[in-house]
Amino acid sequence: MNSLSARKKQIIEFGNSPEFKDLNEYYSRPSIFSALGVSRHENTHSNFLAWLLTPEPERNGHGLGEMPLRKFLETLVLACTLPHSAGKLPPDLSDAITTGAYGLSGITVEREKHIGVGRLDIYLKGTILFDNEEHPLTLVIENKVKSSEHDAQTERYMEALRPSISDREIFIGVFLTPLANFEYEDLDAPECSAKEFIELNYQYLTDHVIEPCLNMTPEGSVKNYLSEYLLALSLPETRQDKGEIIMSISKEEKELLTKFWDRHKDLLTAVMLSIGDFVPLEDGEAEIVKKASSAIKNAVQRDLSRFSWAFSGAGG
Repeated sequence: MNSLSARKKQIIEFGNSPEFKDLNEYYSRPSIFSALGVSRHENTHSNFLAWLLTPEPERNGHGLGEMPLRKFLETLVLACTLPHSAGKLPPDLSDAITTGAYGLSGITVEREKHIGVGRLDIYLKGTILFDNEEHPLTLVIENKVKSSEHDAQTERYMEALRPSISDREIFIGVFLTPLANFEYEDLDAPECSAKEFIELNYQYLTDHVIEPCLNMTPEGSVKNYLSEYLLALSLPETRQDKGEIIMSISKEEKELLTKFWDRHKDLLTAVMLSIGDFVPLEDGEAEIVKKASSAIKNAVQRDLSRFSWAFSGAGG
């Protein structure tokens, strides 16, 4: 079969493949977030997370109790293993969270907490017990979906909060952003002005909080809420300072995309390498295609052959 015939066969198989059908069905699912046009509204995400992190049954209705909050604290421990947030949690607290050897009580969660110099997106108060000692707990989340921090928000918040933080109090500041993992894990310091804050991205939140909660939730409306939220996070959206972004990708979507790529990578590679030559693109699109094409060319030009070695005595 010549190369042109092979390409025609790949194109026909593309539209008929079960991988294409499964991926198309995933992205065609209805979502209340999309229907209401709030998939990228910062308040929507903050409201959802505040609901999820609230442990009192009479106030949350998700039936998961402390699990989401405990998973969130575990995710902060993971974030503190990265260079940008290393050492931001006391070692004894980090150990207690890792082993689960701690208790929580009196947890309340507020949205848009006014503190004079501004409003905190999510403000959590309560008590945490570890190593046989109780400590007041304050957890503040500054959430960014479409833009970076402006007017040194977190530093202003810290200046307002510091006088009221006692020596025994556990204060945790979190700067939540939609950075992709390859950018997030390479940061040297949090992107916000208050370097006491732990930076967390939505992919870590998805992998270590939302999906574990989804897996523990029985069939019903709450499971649907979590599934629809994951779908909302995966929709591409233009961010003011980062261009088009995807906030996070679920495990299900990763598996679908991997199967789709494995089945059609030859055709997709050919399209990416040649699309700029025959499709008129806007400047931003052309730059994206140029970078993607360059990366693919570098990859396919490498010698990626697999070698099988047979050893006999000292020789090989």
